[in-house]
Amino acid sequence: MFKSLNIGTKLVLCTAISIIIGLAVMIFFISFQVSSNMENQAEEALKIASKRYVNYMEAALNEPIMLSSTTDSAIQDVINDDGQINLNIVENLIKDTLDGSIHTTYAFLYLKDPLVIIGNDKEKYINEDGSLSMVFHDTTPGISGGIKITHLKNIFNQVSFLSKEMNLDNRKVEFGIPKRLNYGNGEFIGINFGMPLFNKNGKYIGALGFTLEFSEMSKTLLDPSLNFHDGDQRLLLTDNGEFVIHDHPQALLQKINDYNHSPSVGPILEAIKNHKDLLMDDFLTSTGLMSYASVVSFSTLNNSSHWSILVTTPRSSVLAPVYKLQFSIIIIAIIFLVVVLGVIYICVRKLVSNRISSTLHYLQNFFHFLNHETKDIETIKIDSYDEFGQM
Repeated sequence: MFKSLNIGTKLVLCTAISIIIGLAVMIFFISFQVSSNMENQAEEALKIASKRYVNYMEAALNEPIMLSSTTDSAIQDVINDDGQINLNIVENLIKDTLDGSIHTTYAFLYLKDPLVIIGNDKEKYINEDGSLSMVFHDTTPGISGGIKITHLKNIFNQVSFLSKEMNLDNRKVEFGIPKRLNYGNGEFIGINFGMPLFNKNGKYIGALGFTLEFSEMSKTLLDPSLNFHDGDQRLLLTDNGEFVIHDHPQALLQKINDYNHSPSVGPILEAIKNHKDLLMDDFLTSTGLMSYASVVSFSTLNNSSHWSILVTTPRSSVLAPVYKLQFSIIIIAIIFLVVVLGVIYICVRKLVSNRISSTLHYLQNFFHFLNHETKDIETIKIDSYDEFGQM
């Protein structure tokens, strides 16, 4: 078929194929280089962002630990010196500490032996078994004042480690587990931190602690203004892979492998459980988006607890500028191809095809004359000084 085409068409066709191949190679090379650079930049940005979120979460989780430790020590020192402490002093100390906190919204005091507390007001916080339980709630976080004190009878349902007999020789911050809590003001997901209290003789008598409400931190971590790309996710998980901050409420307190059944969850979960960092480019989210994922693990003070931040960003969002660039280059290439081929077609038709056709016509007429098929003969007329003109 190619052999039957005239010379002009062959020239245009060969030129078009050469230009198309050249443009395709150029588009591929540019796209590959740009996409590689963007992927590297996205991975680097993801790691940096993850570590920045870790700094925030680490400070938030360490706050109630420090509050529990310092407040408990202050109360314990008074008990060690005097054997008892006034309830007003305890209330003011806890209220001032809670009011000055940034992230912590609840504090609690439990004494199975309230004899160390003096003051007539303590009777309204006494339980049926003779123990004492108080809950402090900061109703205006970040604003001075607004601390309310209530009596909570079922405090063991909210703070499980209170029933644990603690030893003076191993005095340390006790951790609860993230769970749904309710101190009488509505349910929320939080975690308890507490320090044991002992009487003057070193006998365990109760605990003082603070409760971190994850909804307060999630407002910051899930703020859309932090998104680098559409579809970004920033998630906080415990060291067993359980979500405590997630943009989908139904995922909270679920393990990542129960919520997302993709095989790509395996390396993520392993990194979380081993307290390792991980960066991968083929993580499939629960919504079915192929994404970059960064896991950064961290621990609270004295390696007391372990957490992980998982940050994901869809590959389609990261590479969207590349796709836009490819589309623009293809459109420009098509326009360029049409213009170039149009110019080549006109030039070939005018300078080659028409002259060849004219020469062929005159040659045929000449041989018809030689064969006595005609008596008329014409001179070949080509007004140029190029090869055709010389011929």
